[in-house]
Amino acid sequence: MMKTPILSLKRSLQVAGLTALLTAGLAANAAEQPPRDPASCQTRSGDMLLHMQQQHKQALDRQAQALKLQSAQQAAWAAYATAEMALPVPMPCPKPDATPVDMAQARANHAKLMAERLMASSKALADLWQGLSADQRQTFERTVHEGMRHHGMMGGKGPMPDMPDMPPR
Repeated sequence: MMKTPILSLKRSLQVAGLTALLTAGLAANAAEQPPRDPASCQTRSGDMLLHMQQQHKQALDRQAQALKLQSAQQAAWAAYATAEMALPVPMPCPKPDATPVDMAQARANHAKLMAERLMASSKALADLWQGLSADQRQTFERTVHEGMRHHGMMGGKGPMPDMPDMPPR
């Protein structure tokens, strides 16, 4: 079954709504969480964000190569790739004197930002999708799941089932 941009947009809205609900649940538990050390929080978030961005850029580069984009499709691809690279937004570290209410508000603001970026990504994908040929759409659908594999302990296969049309691990 081929996914359409409308289904992708619907899925993005569902993800944004779920994110908001989960954020509200986390806010309810904020009072029980011990305060984090801002210095260690910033370093961890920065390192993880950099690693995630590098991995995501490599996946997008592989996907663009597999799609064999024409020159007329490059602008839509660039808009999509830019929107995708803007998605991993680290949660800001709490201030040392932050109250549970402040932390809950920060989480809500973060969820709102993520929802806005997901909407921008969905729009860019819809624009790209319109310009892709049927073969490119099939390639896109195959390659979009490329980074979704989970690895088990010690490099093992992991708990996730193999996806059809995926290279063996």
